[in-house]
Amino acid sequence: MKILQYLAIFSILLLAAQCRKIEIPEPVEGSPVFFLNTDLAGLERKWSAGEDGYYLHTSFEQDSSGLFVYSGSMEELGCSAGCLPAVKISFRGVKKGEALPDSTLKVGAYTFFQPLQGQMEIRHSVHFSGESTFLVPDEPYAYEWDFGDGETSSLQSPSHEYYDDSSRLVRLTVTSASGYTAISEKRIEFDSTAQDCSIDFYIISTQGGVAQAVLEFPGQFMGGYWNTGDSIASDIIFALSPGGSFLLCATGTTFNGCNTTSCQTAYYTFIQGAPYIASCSAGFSYQAQKDTLFLPPPEQLGTVVVEYTDANGVQYSSAWGLQDGFNPEFELLSVEPFEKNEDGLPTRKLEVAFRCQLFSENGQPFGQFSGSGVIAVAIPE
Repeated sequence: MKILQYLAIFSILLLAAQCRKIEIPEPVEGSPVFFLNTDLAGLERKWSAGEDGYYLHTSFEQDSSGLFVYSGSMEELGCSAGCLPAVKISFRGVKKGEALPDSTLKVGAYTFFQPLQGQMEIRHSVHFSGESTFLVPDEPYAYEWDFGDGETSSLQSPSHEYYDDSSRLVRLTVTSASGYTAISEKRIEFDSTAQDCSIDFYIISTQGGVAQAVLEFPGQFMGGYWNTGDSIASDIIFALSPGGSFLLCATGTTFNGCNTTSCQTAYYTFIQGAPYIASCSAGFSYQAQKDTLFLPPPEQLGTVVVEYTDANGVQYSSAWGLQDGFNPEFELLSVEPFEKNEDGLPTRKLEVAFRCQLFSENGQPFGQFSGSGVIAVAIPE
């Protein structure tokens, strides 16, 4: 009988335990992982994933050109029409055809993608013909060109492109095997009506190691000087001792204001046993051709786009107008791996700060948009 009583009491206790209320712990609240604090033309707002119906949608796509674009969008969960406002930030890849997320998503400053157009560009293709005269052959000769735009060449007759029609002061230096130098410097023009700008002289050897330098066409110059300090209005007479040499230069200014220089090395030698003052000279001619080229707009790899969609579904984008003059700024402050998204794709957690101008689809300015916070984007496996 006692055994039955014990069993009855045990059954009652067991039943009471089964009917007892189970205490469920209260959820722990904290700051959302993904959020944006923004200011749109003075209207401040905080966007938080997991609050007020918002979630962070992470994705990537490869556009028609093969460029990967990585995006994070703060938008209303499960909404397809009549949705709450949304913000989307997209990072354009650094190379077409390859994902390279680690190279694209790097801490640092970014520029905004802008609607740039191709341009027509006029270039001047110039072919130069170098010439040198040595009374006594002294090969080989080395040619050194200075095209007046920072570019050079060591060819005798090179071709060169200029990217505008500004006149250039071109210099040719010819050096013989023995080190004798001749220089021709003239200003080239791309205007077909421009007058030639060059200066030349020749050296006459007289008896006893004496020579005379004579300027050609002196009436073309309003002034000038020899590197001896004498005016080019007069010829120069000089003497050399056996084995000696002298670099003589003439610089003149034409009546249209063009400066030009020519240099020759005079040196003491013997011809048929008699002393002689020989010289070497350099010169060049050129032909210019104007080419018109179409340059496509730059690809703007590694840039960023910020988009805003209002409650009426109207989109505004930083990419629909030029940011110049609006003090744009985009900074990626930190990057770290995060858990996979709902599609099973790996993601990157990004801390961002930005300021840009938003534009309507027709390119009209809409408002200054700034913000900071933490978002994420999806990347390929």
